Amino acid sequence: MLRMYIVYLLMLIFGIAIISRAVVIQSTYKKEYNDIPDSSNVRYQAIKSSRGSIYSADEKLLATSVPVFEIRMDIASPNIDDDLFYKKLDSLSKGFSGLFHDKSPSSYKELLISERTKGNRYLLIKRNVTYDQLVALRRFPILRRGRYKGGFIIEPKEIRVNPYRWLAYRTLGWDKEGENLDVGLEGAYSDVLSGKDGLKLYQRLPNGSWRPVSETNLLDPENGKDLISTIDLYIQDITENALHEQLKKSLAHHGCAVVMEVETGAVKAIANLKIDSSDMQYKERYNYAVGESFEPGSTFKLASVMVGLEHGLINLNDSVDINQGYFRYGSVEMRDATVSSYGKISGRKAFEISSNVGISKIITNAYLSNPRKFTDQLRKMRLHQPLGLSIKGEGIPVIKSPDSRSWSGTSLPWMAIGYELRMTPLQILSFYNAVANNGVMVKPQFVKEIKQYGKTVKTFDPVILHKSIANTRTIMQARSLLEGVVERGTATKIKSEAYKIAGKTGTSKIAKPSGGYYDTKYYASFVGYFPADNPKYSCIVVVNKPQGAYYGGDVAGPVFKSIADKVYALYLNAQHETAMQFNGYTFPKPAPGIKKSRKFLLDAFRINVTDSAQTKWVRCFSGNDYIIFKNYDITKQKIPDMSGMTATDAVWILERAGIKVKIKGRGRVDKQSITPGTAIQPGMTIWLSLKTS
Repeated sequence: MLRMYIVYLLMLIFGIAIISRAVVIQSTYKKEYNDIPDSSNVRYQAIKSSRGSIYSADEKLLATSVPVFEIRMDIASPNIDDDLFYKKLDSLSKGFSGLFHDKSPSSYKELLISERTKGNRYLLIKRNVTYDQLVALRRFPILRRGRYKGGFIIEPKEIRVNPYRWLAYRTLGWDKEGENLDVGLEGAYSDVLSGKDGLKLYQRLPNGSWRPVSETNLLDPENGKDLISTIDLYIQDITENALHEQLKKSLAHHGCAVVMEVETGAVKAIANLKIDSSDMQYKERYNYAVGESFEPGSTFKLASVMVGLEHGLINLNDSVDINQGYFRYGSVEMRDATVSSYGKISGRKAFEISSNVGISKIITNAYLSNPRKFTDQLRKMRLHQPLGLSIKGEGIPVIKSPDSRSWSGTSLPWMAIGYELRMTPLQILSFYNAVANNGVMVKPQFVKEIKQYGKTVKTFDPVILHKSIANTRTIMQARSLLEGVVERGTATKIKSEAYKIAGKTGTSKIAKPSGGYYDTKYYASFVGYFPADNPKYSCIVVVNKPQGAYYGGDVAGPVFKSIADKVYALYLNAQHETAMQFNGYTFPKPAPGIKKSRKFLLDAFRINVTDSAQTKWVRCFSGNDYIIFKNYDITKQKIPDMSGMTATDAVWILERAGIKVKIKGRGRVDKQSITPGTAIQPGMTIWLSLKTS
């Protein structure tokens, strides 16, 4: 009985609430609703919410909505008589032509007369009118009389703009309402960005126009939330520029490059460029890093070797005969990229020089009797599954097995070197990133957090896809192999003296739609991470159909090196000394600069100076109780070390050398995007990161 009483009580409360709401509506809105004769004269109109913005990781604006206006005119309004219309027609036509610059005054005049004759009450004058243009229109003849007397109809709209235009354009994407086109972050997070529209009741007036029934909304709009992406604006700029320069140099069809944070999977930069045949410029038209599934070639050799190491079936020190780079599997000939004089070499050497014959023999000898064991282990490393990206359009990886219809007697050796399988650049990068991350495979992330009105409402933690793709010993051996490629193998050209790089070159022929491969069309790639001894960033570069040089080490490797050098200099270089001790007191370290001004400053503080410099510009070092001046050579041929300099001095030096300078932060130069000693090229741009002491 107690439960029944509770149910009856709840029903009674609910009934009272309904009756109370009805009374309120009757008393508050009775007059307004009684004035409405029938439903054909009323309508509910949506009040558009403002779409949220997309920001970079450090909250620089990448995509936002700006207000524009659609201008229409009730040209046949009875409130605009013929005398007024024809008297002001010429000046109105000239005004439209002068403001919009799209038609001549005579064309506007002809349009206005024609549409007035037809009785058009809703003539489109111009879309996407700016606020400044709207202000000017309010002063035009006839229109200045307003909506009802002058037929001036203003419909507010919003358009989406990207302040940096092509920067990460395809990854930011778009969401075109009614066209079922949801691309990139705009499409993936459309529900978050779009918010909820409001609602207002309108009544038709006798002249055909509409007015709100009430000043208040039936439902207020809720603006969309903002996305804070993982994209780092500086790394994105560095990545796009490096890729663009190489694509132009090699006249490639398209290419992509991705930089990812090793521990979290946060995508710090993603560039996709394809040549536009209309103007022969490279633009972001398709997200190749996410969607293009291809045969990776030699970059897959790492996975093949790791399978053998995991099973204990191969030893990197064992020898393999590569037969000067030629070998035949049945009727199919396999050859290395270059003819060599090598006969027997170690498995490690075969990997470092990227020998197709060597790696295929190692894997075939280990798994010929049981190829399923090889393919099953690839699946255990999660190479057959999509990454499940938030961005739509991910290409599907293909890792076939002996059950596949296309499996043949040559499938095992060719899979070992990255053929007869397919992966996307981002899937390959995620695998290499797992090697750098001690075996933990993390999902690539594009969004860091969601904010509303400046407050965080949701954060995105790293998503682990695989806790360990291999045992610790296999991972350590894999990392040593990748370091060997750069130290002694096919990627020695990108070796850095400042930090270690680990990675693998890849050069694969492009398959024909009808079967077989093109002889002169290639994918050139390089994938790896840096610094190799303490990985922070992983990166992949893929270039499609380069002309001339086509090896991964020659085409994609330099792009990787350019990106890595700048990212290392900007974010990973060691901190510099910022203070000095003298007689028990702490003094700020004098910044590098002109000797005369530094000497004047130190004399004022009665600090002794030992001058061993023969140059006008000096660096300052501390002795026991004095400052030492040492040479600081500033030339127009090489990038100087700007660390510790004031922004004023650094900009003055660099701009004199013809270098464009971009600055982040305040204080003294803490990091620079181009490594000191780099040869200066015309049109160079350098980022300087400043930091207060």
